[in-house]
Amino acid sequence: MLVSMLKIEPSPSNRRELLDILHNVAGPTSSRPGCQACEIYEGAFDSQTVLYIEQWDSLANLSLHIQSPLYARLLMAMDLATSQPELKFIDSSGTYGMDLVESLRGPSPAAPGKGAQAPAE
Repeated sequence: MLVSMLKIEPSPSNRRELLDILHNVAGPTSSRPGCQACEIYEGAFDSQTVLYIEQWDSLANLSLHIQSPLYARLLMAMDLATSQPELKFIDSSGTYGMDLVESLRGPSPAAPGKGAQAPAE
């Protein structure tokens, strides 16, 4: 299993827009082949932090999702952050970040770039 975790802190004025995007992405994502779960968590009390988590059965299915137009909407949501969003991909062999997305969404999808290795399936 692979876990994709996106932690975003939007400004108070962008919070509703961010949550709308995430909710609109989560439904279709949860029905994609290989998606085992898709959840949105909001920070308690005064925290603006939003956590978006996907669980995938394989790197192949996660890769197809990252290359999809649906994932492009998730990337656009990251622009609503007040600071650098935290994006991690976690599996039993390690943790990966934006380098995995860039390698899969580049002009010709290939193995992750400089120094990174794709998670094992």
